[in-house]
Amino acid sequence: MNSLKFKYYPPILSKLCLVIILALSSCESEEVQEATELNATAKSLLKTDLSQAKVYAFSALEVANNKADRFESYFILGYIENELGNLGTSISHYMEAIELYPDEQKSVSIRKNLGQIFQKLGNYDLAIYHFLQGFEHTRNEKRVEFMLYLGKAYMWNEDFHTAGEYFHLAITEAKENSYLKLLASSYNLEGLRNKKAGDLDKAREYYQLVVDLKDAPSYEMRAGIAYHNLGDSYLIEGDLNSAKEYFKSALKLRERKSAKYITNMDLGECYLKLGEYSEAELYLNEAKELYGSFTADPDDMKLFQHLMILSQVKGNTDKALEYSNKFNSEMSSYYETRDKHLQATSIAAVKSFANLYEEGLSNKKVIKKTVYSIWAIAAGGVLSLVLMVMLWLRFVKRRSKMQYELMELIEGL
Repeated sequence: MNSLKFKYYPPILSKLCLVIILALSSCESEEVQEATELNATAKSLLKTDLSQAKVYAFSALEVANNKADRFESYFILGYIENELGNLGTSISHYMEAIELYPDEQKSVSIRKNLGQIFQKLGNYDLAIYHFLQGFEHTRNEKRVEFMLYLGKAYMWNEDFHTAGEYFHLAITEAKENSYLKLLASSYNLEGLRNKKAGDLDKAREYYQLVVDLKDAPSYEMRAGIAYHNLGDSYLIEGDLNSAKEYFKSALKLRERKSAKYITNMDLGECYLKLGEYSEAELYLNEAKELYGSFTADPDDMKLFQHLMILSQVKGNTDKALEYSNKFNSEMSSYYETRDKHLQATSIAAVKSFANLYEEGLSNKKVIKKTVYSIWAIAAGGVLSLVLMVMLWLRFVKRRSKMQYELMELIEGL
């Protein structure tokens, strides 16, 4: 009887183990499917209900047990927090995602988003850092896009020479590969760079190239930008009649609220300086209706200065004082908010890199213990030895990159 038990136990145990393995695999498969579906639901809500999208993304993160699903959850959460204005939290989520795929093309979009966040906040060194990281893993049109991101960051940082190098590289590659949409963007940006560097004639040459590029995709939008920029160049020079005609041409092609706002405001300024106050009031009021429908920066707040002057001219001193107070209030609020975001984002970024580095040190201890265990169990296990050497080399490479990135980031701050 005992021999029978001994004989039949192993097959029974094998079958039991197989059932357990299959059950666990099935559960894992269901969890993967659930996380993927939750992420898909979150993405479908990004344009309509950010709060609900956030709930689904966090739910996906709770059940996700593979890198791809966790990466997607962090990516979605980073996007949501960015849209909600929680920039420090957004950066933390994005850095969690990058930690999962630090060197892969999968992180390129996150590098772009991080660069744009830091650029928005005026931290151009960190913006350039992330754009460069993304640029290293792009090809074709995406590569040209990152040239433009880098050029813009250098331009806003007033390094016009380096900005010009990137813009001209973008123009060359866009021409060679017939990337007409990117070519139009490159011309507009190179024109803007020349304007900021004080060469308005050269700037107008590039703006006109955009107007002439009629075969480019989304031509109306880009031509609208070019016409506005042409008007702006003449407004700077004081040629108000030429400026207003270009602004009117731009207004016909503008669709985005922020774009309509800036053109109406500048057109109102032209008429205000020409002394045509009825026309000035018409366009400035159009701009006022659009204010608040987008995130404004200090240049956008000039509207209240124009309205203050118009009210003074019309003899309405109370209204003029109201607009003066509104201008001061908006400017103060902008810089207070920006400073808070800068502090939050800097802390979040450093903390993320520091956590990544600490995790690397922790992994080193785990790998050491594993090596000792393998030698104790099977000193002659050649396969195990090779495997551990590969793991060690991979860790050393990753640790070195983390140390480098941490130092780069700290220096940038």
